[in-house]
Amino acid sequence: MKVMRVLLAFAASALLLAACNVTVTPGPTPTTPDVSFSAPTGTTINPTPQRTLTVPAGAARLVQVTYPSNPDADLMYFEVNDAAGIRVELLTVSGNSVALFSRSPSLFADRAASLSAASWADEAPEAAAIGIGYECLGPCVATPYRSGTRLVRLVNEGSSSRNVGLLAYGFEFDDLEEPNDTPATAAEFTVTDVGQGPSGAIEHVNDIDFHRILCGPSFPEQSLRLTLSTPFAGDMVLIAGGVTYGPDQPSAFIPCTSVVEVRTRDGTAGPSGASRYSIVVD
Repeated sequence: MKVMRVLLAFAASALLLAACNVTVTPGPTPTTPDVSFSAPTGTTINPTPQRTLTVPAGAARLVQVTYPSNPDADLMYFEVNDAAGIRVELLTVSGNSVALFSRSPSLFADRAASLSAASWADEAPEAAAIGIGYECLGPCVATPYRSGTRLVRLVNEGSSSRNVGLLAYGFEFDDLEEPNDTPATAAEFTVTDVGQGPSGAIEHVNDIDFHRILCGPSFPEQSLRLTLSTPFAGDMVLIAGGVTYGPDQPSAFIPCTSVVEVRTRDGTAGPSGASRYSIVVD
């Protein structure tokens, strides 16, 4: 089991933002980076800030990060801490548009509209019994690792200036069933009793997890019913027998050996402690 970073308490910051209730239109984004740095090589589960940057109220700042060649990393993360009110926008490789948005330590998305599912009032999810529990300390985004230079825009949506820590790092999948992104690579799980089932996490926005459910010799049935369980704030669903089910919605009975999938429908994902799920056999 990997070590789970502890999510810092942001209750005071959340209350401050709620009290202000200010809508801010940021000024022009700079065309040249305000700060540039390189992510460290290797992978980490306890990153530390590499730089700090002041973002005035209602303003935007541009960060340039170089991700080195890193064969051990599955994901490239960018994160800010001490950052209530900061929206993180990872730009595309070309720098012409936004690839990912986040204003929460528990959810990021490929569309700004999906950010309403999470806020700074979010609390850390309870510890996962399945050994998946990585947490960001502030707004963060992650995408499959690719070496090269990326631009990140930080937008201060709050009413006061923020001095934020900047973190960029490589990370291994916390979901040990990866890669299981196609039916051909579906992770197998053998059921011996009700209440069991496979687990995973949606750690980047294009992540789709496939699972093949097998029935062991001690399981008395040739078909089973499944229910998705997750604390995630995004729109995560289970697809079984060609039918889509939301969390806590029992599926119809499907045959043993069926392949099922878990994905999100709103372009969201998150660190594994927030985006983890279990598929439970009823």
